[in-house]
Amino acid sequence: MKTINVTRHVEFGWPVGDHLVLTKCACGAMFAAGQFMIGVHRDNPTRCPRCGRKLFFAGNIRVYEVRG
Repeated sequence: MKTINVTRHVEFGWPVGDHLVLTKCACGAMFAAGQFMIGVHRDNPTRCPRCGRKLFFAGNIRVYEVRG
């Protein structure tokens, strides 16, 4: 299954458990907070109700030390 990074084309809020609230799909469709949520499971992506794109998300955590 091929995946394409569309992060720069979407808008989203904070994760809720293993779901991410999308407020804008890559197709440009806008959603109210909580109206469209996607999960973390690549093998079970969520379809956009407007365009049908199958989406999932992955989190990246970075830890930084502040010096000085």
